[in-house]
Amino acid sequence: VESMSIHVRLQQNHSIEPFSGHYTTTFVDPESGKHHSASLCLFFTPDSSGNGYRIHGQGSDIDGSTVIECGFANYDGNAWWIEKNITGDISLQVLSRGMFNFRQRTFEGVWLANTMLSGPYLSFVAMEANPNQNYHSSPSPMASGGNIQNVPIVTGTAVSSPTTVAQSDHVPVTVVGSPV
Repeated sequence: VESMSIHVRLQQNHSIEPFSGHYTTTFVDPESGKHHSASLCLFFTPDSSGNGYRIHGQGSDIDGSTVIECGFANYDGNAWWIEKNITGDISLQVLSRGMFNFRQRTFEGVWLANTMLSGPYLSFVAMEANPNQNYHSSPSPMASGGNIQNVPIVTGTAVSSPTTVAQSDHVPVTVVGSPV
């Protein structure tokens, strides 16, 4: 009976898909006490193991632009992801962990920086221009016809270098928008 109720609960939670798209957050800088806003574009794709969703995307806040290196959300909303700065302080990495409410399109949780600073998210909500639009089927908001503002566009130039970079130093980057 217990395993049957767990199975039913998983089926019910699985029927509410997470919202892929633009989220806004607010947090407090523990050193200054100042409130700051952040913008994230989160994308949820079903995990091949069938246990939830992989999280990827990008964001921007007072410290610079970020990419989500990896992340995961269970069907019940329990989630974590790691963001790495790609502008500003490029050594900064932040782990976010907490719980999504897929029905209300909110997240309650904390952030923990590799600088040893941490704190709660004061707010974390999905912002949607069209309430019927869910970017779940396509990881690119532009390909889906979404109107998402304040999403960093990453451009770069290949430069040859005699320095060999270790494989662990490579970071996958999601590029949003058309080529520049």
